[in-house]
Amino acid sequence: MSALDIPGTDSEKEPFLPGIPLRERKATWKASRCAWILLLGLNAFYLASRVWPSNTSRCSPTTRICWAPCGPNIDCSQLIVPLDYTNLSSPSISLSLARYRATAPSLGSLIIEPGGPGGSGTQMVWNSGAKISRVVEGRYDIIGFDPRGINNSEPKIECWATEEERAVFHRAILKLPSDAKSSLAEVDAWYEVWAKGCSERSGEAIKHVSTAFVARDVDQLREALGQEKLMYWDACEYPVDGRSAIMWGKTSLDDTVHAFEAFLDTCASVGPSRCPLVKVEGTTAVDLRLEVEGLLMDLSHRPLPVTQGEHRGIVTRFGALSYLYSSLYRPNAEWPRLAEVLDALITQRNGSLLLQELAWENGLPPHDEEGTAVLCSDAVPANMISLEEWASQTREMVEKSFISGEFRSLYTLPCRTWLGRPKERYVGNFSQKLAHPILLIGGTHDPATPLRNARRLAHDMGDSARLIVHHGFGHTSTRHVSNCTTQAVRDLLLKGILPEAAETHCFPSKELFPVGNEFDVADVEEREILRAMRDIGMSVAARW
Repeated sequence: MSALDIPGTDSEKEPFLPGIPLRERKATWKASRCAWILLLGLNAFYLASRVWPSNTSRCSPTTRICWAPCGPNIDCSQLIVPLDYTNLSSPSISLSLARYRATAPSLGSLIIEPGGPGGSGTQMVWNSGAKISRVVEGRYDIIGFDPRGINNSEPKIECWATEEERAVFHRAILKLPSDAKSSLAEVDAWYEVWAKGCSERSGEAIKHVSTAFVARDVDQLREALGQEKLMYWDACEYPVDGRSAIMWGKTSLDDTVHAFEAFLDTCASVGPSRCPLVKVEGTTAVDLRLEVEGLLMDLSHRPLPVTQGEHRGIVTRFGALSYLYSSLYRPNAEWPRLAEVLDALITQRNGSLLLQELAWENGLPPHDEEGTAVLCSDAVPANMISLEEWASQTREMVEKSFISGEFRSLYTLPCRTWLGRPKERYVGNFSQKLAHPILLIGGTHDPATPLRNARRLAHDMGDSARLIVHHGFGHTSTRHVSNCTTQAVRDLLLKGILPEAAETHCFPSKELFPVGNEFDVADVEEREILRAMRDIGMSVAARW
């Protein structure tokens, strides 16, 4: 292992983003008021997150963050930052903060962010602050923030006058065809309605939510906390000026089919006693795949009516794929249930279980305007791509991944008609030498952030990164925990040391489709830490 604070590496060669003169920058937004604000940008809790308690507090003229109690060992506040970092006379906006206080002598602040885009860091503190604190032995203040434009942080991104309008839009884009150009054109037209609504109702706000600006916000948070350096634990975003950072999975296109095959392999290997999709000993993963593909083919010809039970409706191919796709993200929580749902569909033609499990009506994927605004701000401008080119690209994506190709195309299609180009967009360099190396964790069977991308990033970053190859399933290592991976995280956060090797291999400490719930470790303390890591993964939205 190597010490993190290495002499001679306290500063980077040059900053990632162009600097702003400190004196002028502080003068622009020095005054601040703090009010405690809560949570959430996750689409499933969209309405619930708009309800807030009213207690507030004011900061002194020299304090930028004033914390106020808002929950069990949790404080809340706001941070005032510029709306536009490229304009020194910019107006200010407020970012929502939440802090789970250290329960032992503190090593400083650990900023957490669940990724997305669209994830709420304040909600992560409420859901997982105690668990993260357990992993780091209570030695950090766990601080989450809602990135600009997300949840209760400004600027507000609004696209619809009413929730009814929003519901009509979502129902209209329920299906994304991979072949019919006319239907794709209809979906695209709806996205143009949506994009113009965002532009008209949100105005200039949609130009100020890029990841480049969020990175600057994180640096402002570091400064406001009074720390020269800080720790940053992020799902899938960026390194900033910190003592170090943990970055869970770097993404481009996914390895969803490989993750699906791993599900089938695991199911077949444990047999009928533990996986209900397997009916007889000797069933292979190929046998199971043929059954699932046959089901999807049947649903593409005619959806399955569900006429009994609490949830009536129809099961479509799109709905079945949406549940399959999301289940691949969380193997510990979802794979046994996924096997039950598929078995009911295949052997009984019963879709009741699937309708119970779907997190959105008839398979509509989570999709909120705030997260899409960030996505399209960071993306290469797509408005010059014709529908013919987009349809061709969609077909290629479906050929590469029959499970996620349509969803990925649906996820990015709004950018074709998006109207807000960002004031600042970061496109690299990603090979600059960092002040301190970061820890990357890439999973071998991650349905969203493939290992090959983590390796590519580690290669580009050279001595500025160490890579943990996590031989587990699901999206991020917290979804299939490993004592080895967890210890690497704890060594970094608690001791400031990283693995000496550029690449370290770690294996899970818990099997899938388990007979019991215990981890494959003898030490009681280690089991408790692994449970906390598992619970962190289970509390984050399935797609982040």
